[in-house]
Amino acid sequence: MHYDLHVHTHLSDCASKDALFHRYIAAAEEANQSILGFTDHSWAAGVPGASSWYQKQPYERLAAQKKEIEAYLAEHPSTVKVFQGAEGEYANFLLGLDEEAAQYADYIIIPHDHVHMKGFVIPADKTSAKDVAAFLLESFEALCMHPKRGLFVGLCHPMIPCCMPWEFKNEAYKYITDAQLKDALIGAKEAGLWMELNLSEFGSVPDDELERFEYLRFFRIAKEVGNILYWGSDSHTVESYEKRIPYSEKILALTGLTEEDFSLAEQRMLKR
Repeated sequence: MHYDLHVHTHLSDCASKDALFHRYIAAAEEANQSILGFTDHSWAAGVPGASSWYQKQPYERLAAQKKEIEAYLAEHPSTVKVFQGAEGEYANFLLGLDEEAAQYADYIIIPHDHVHMKGFVIPADKTSAKDVAAFLLESFEALCMHPKRGLFVGLCHPMIPCCMPWEFKNEAYKYITDAQLKDALIGAKEAGLWMELNLSEFGSVPDDELERFEYLRFFRIAKEVGNILYWGSDSHTVESYEKRIPYSEKILALTGLTEEDFSLAEQRMLKR
């Protein structure tokens, strides 16, 4: 894992208050990372329909931290290329992003699967693993065809019941076939959207159960299809960021992927 495009600072309400950008930068330098991308949760002020949680997290607040990062790096030059990105939201087929909001972030990644947000991201009556699986497929495909897909670079923790117990994730994948995954991933490739390998999703699985984690299928098929893949730790604390970097080697072995499979995203970000 040579870089990380999904890291949360204290600006995200769900992150630690001491998850400060300069601490992350120091950790990234220590680990010889090439890129560090901060992606704090955000919702466009110009898009009605935000939850009360998202209303407190507009894109505009990212501008101040971006200036702070630039000032910090001017005084403390770094070997790490640092971005102030954002993690947006796709809530029950509503994209919480518009052109005005997009200007506040260097890049944006979008989730479609925060299914723990019942009644907001997913209808409240869709609670079974079968219902969630159907929602994942439908929302993934709709997001890949979204008319504003040019505003975001990729999908974070794609096609997984995010923040749910890992056993539920495995149960949901019983209702998603390889053929369905392949069709969805072909659509993502045609849309030019990058797919994230989210280390947090794997970190929630006991080590002795990792080999039977159904989500591995998604990445094996993504490699077959030729999707652009990128690394994301989804860290909410500096301590978790430091731990997830070496953990990536284990995930590579399980998926059959190599660092080379993640290099195109790295090259494109370094050219920005």
